[in-house]
Amino acid sequence: MTLLKPLSYGIFGLMAMVVVNLGILGALGLLDPKPQAGWYVVDATTVVQHFLEERGDDLAEEEMAGAILVFDQLVMQEAEAIFAETGARLVNKAHVLAGAEDVSLPFAERVIARWDAIQ
Repeated sequence: MTLLKPLSYGIFGLMAMVVVNLGILGALGLLDPKPQAGWYVVDATTVVQHFLEERGDDLAEEEMAGAILVFDQLVMQEAEAIFAETGARLVNKAHVLAGAEDVSLPFAERVIARWDAIQ
């Protein structure tokens, strides 16, 4: 009987250490599953059309030429940001036959948000 008491304290202590460590790892986000890297498809035509529908009406002809250059840079920045966040690769829809998820409209919304941030 006298050996059981210290043994139970030891087991309780080990369990407490495990719980504390799991709590710390969870608070730091180290227990979260990593996002699965995959392939996302972006239809460039859809992205540009969405931009023109949302923001292109207010631009004059001269402004449109400059806006397209800036928009192209924003598209590349957003693609790099998504790759850095998720590890997923973005490819143009014209080059993918199967096995990827089409994210054209959400991608266009993120690029338009970048556009609004610099305007």
